[in-house]
Amino acid sequence: MMKSQLKRWQKNQLFIIQNDQMLHGGGYSLVNAEMILLRKATEVGHYNHYHLLSGQDLPIQSQETIQKFFLKNSDKEFVGFDKDIFTYGDRVYYRYFFQELAGKRKSILKSVDKFLLKMQKKLNIKRNENIEFQKGAQWFSITDGLARYVLSKDEWIKNVFKNGFCVDEVFLQTIIINSDYTDKLYYSKSDGTHKNTMRLVDWSSGSPHVFRYDDLDDLRKSDLMFARKFDCAVDERIIQKIYEIYAN
Repeated sequence: MMKSQLKRWQKNQLFIIQNDQMLHGGGYSLVNAEMILLRKATEVGHYNHYHLLSGQDLPIQSQETIQKFFLKNSDKEFVGFDKDIFTYGDRVYYRYFFQELAGKRKSILKSVDKFLLKMQKKLNIKRNENIEFQKGAQWFSITDGLARYVLSKDEWIKNVFKNGFCVDEVFLQTIIINSDYTDKLYYSKSDGTHKNTMRLVDWSSGSPHVFRYDDLDDLRKSDLMFARKFDCAVDERIIQKIYEIYAN
């Protein structure tokens, strides 16, 4: 690392948070982890935006461009919405008692949860019927105001979403549409664009495409800030090239 790079990185701080709870795909533990991250970040200071990124995300603009963009839109929320009508009622109206143990993989516990779901429907055991829900991407960039508002809803979030299914894609969107923050969305249309989160994700194959070196031109042409996903086991060259282009 060159001295100029070292000096720049020394201005940043890295915090490692202890979390004893295992994270499971589709489980409430993912929401809990996001809440832990937001709580720590807001304790450290007041920031213009808090960005939730996965380990397979990379910036596709320079740091200067990214910072200028979010400063220009310092009062905007970057949260994705799939569509205008919520069609995922099974995720929030019923309880999944073994979701944290089963995860997304097929198992006997997954089968038990499916059976219990059928029984809840048959017996008309339903919850959260008076709440307007919405769904979208898990990844976001939100303002300090929204971050602290979300944290203030901690108990409500637990009561509504615990034992739900894949609620990490529902809880933030639901909070926003039931608040004044709806008016602060950078892009409020639910038309499949990625401008609402400023994250480039290619769903053309039905699941997130893993970017490769052949995708470099498309990545460089994009006016979005981040992209996912990347995997060094699939193509390490594209990751190295992104670093060469945007790290300085």
